[in-house]
Amino acid sequence: FSIRTELSVDKTNIRNSSKLLNFDSDVFKCMLEVIAMSSGVGTRARILESRKENYTWNCGRGANRKPQIKNHKLFITNTNSDWINPIKLRFSVQLRNEAIPEMPGNGGKIIDMNLYPVLNKYGSEDTFI
Repeated sequence: FSIRTELSVDKTNIRNSSKLLNFDSDVFKCMLEVIAMSSGVGTRARILESRKENYTWNCGRGANRKPQIKNHKLFITNTNSDWINPIKLRFSVQLRNEAIPEMPGNGGKIIDMNLYPVLNKYGSEDTFI
């Protein structure tokens, strides 16, 4: 079966985001994971691109202009015996080259935190069934 992931950038902060991130290249790392429905319940599906329970790819090129959509094929292995529990997935995004500011020494220049982009922790991950 197939699912579709969609990555878009919040238009309310796009002016600031475009200054810090170059959307002419893939600035994010996207990950799709098949996760257990609950403890004691195994995962049931695999992602075709990796043939594993997770798949990571570089993403984000042009996401400031239009949503970036990617289709994924998932399959259930022949050894699967669980046909009751649903399949649970997690789609997450993080910065590829995450710059981390260093604390200045005593009397050093204060760090301008506006130079370091941060993803909204609530908007950068979604878990769904």
